Amino acid sequence: MTYGMDSRARFMACALLALGLVACGDDDGTTGDVTPDMIVADMPAPDDMGTGDDMSTGDDMSTDPLSPQARIVHLSPTTGPVDVFAVGMPVTGFDNLPYPSSTPFVDVPIAGMLNIDIAPAGEGVANAVVSLPGFNFEAGEAYTFVAWGELAEGTLPAFVVTEEFEGLPDGFVRIRTAHAAAGVGQVDVYAAFISPMTALATDLDEGTTQTLDIPSSSLAAAGDPIAIIIDADGDMMADFTFDLAASAIEGVTFATVYAVATETGPVLFLHSRGDSTLVGPLMPNVME
Repeated sequence: MTYGMDSRARFMACALLALGLVACGDDDGTTGDVTPDMIVADMPAPDDMGTGDDMSTGDDMSTDPLSPQARIVHLSPTTGPVDVFAVGMPVTGFDNLPYPSSTPFVDVPIAGMLNIDIAPAGEGVANAVVSLPGFNFEAGEAYTFVAWGELAEGTLPAFVVTEEFEGLPDGFVRIRTAHAAAGVGQVDVYAAFISPMTALATDLDEGTTQTLDIPSSSLAAAGDPIAIIIDADGDMMADFTFDLAASAIEGVTFATVYAVATETGPVLFLHSRGDSTLVGPLMPNVME
């Protein structure tokens, strides 16, 4: 697909460039060189991913409460590295993203509607496999774009989460469960706390999320590791169990648990509010 860059889109692209978010082309259609000082964040290499034993609780969210923010999460195990484009222009620091990885949140300088595309690395926006035309970035909101599943007929599934960072009661942790496991179907997800077992998500469909606020005291009493259970057929029996190190969520107030289907079975990843490192993959325990 191609884009006709009107004057508004050109202005928005160059405004992004001014804040170091995209490389803006010259009028002849060429793209300027990306230099180190233009990069907004370094992507973690696959070997640097968390193992489930620990997790940075650093918060790389913007300090500007009115600026929209966005991050990209690549959770398609059968898709190679990808590049991200805004209004047809490459987003600096959001290129060559491997599976599994996440960018940090970055500011979107202008609230409003932008075309967001994701393409295989080096193939350009014309070969985008995810296209979100006219996505509306609202002032003060934070968005997580998740590419997942399997590439089929030139397209890749994706969903967008509007983060809910407000209204969390004191002494609670907000946990979002995201179903990014293609071909698995509807699932229930539980956390085996001391008492009772807590349903993190019920009747969760592929490409959707559910959010639950949990008392921090429940996590503290859960022991180490915390057992995460997936019921894949609705019989209220564990089909897959995973061990999450308590240290991985210690001190975190907002976290997302992603379930992903791989060739060898399902895996889990854990993501904090502002941290760009995915903890995982957490492998399922052997069921006896």
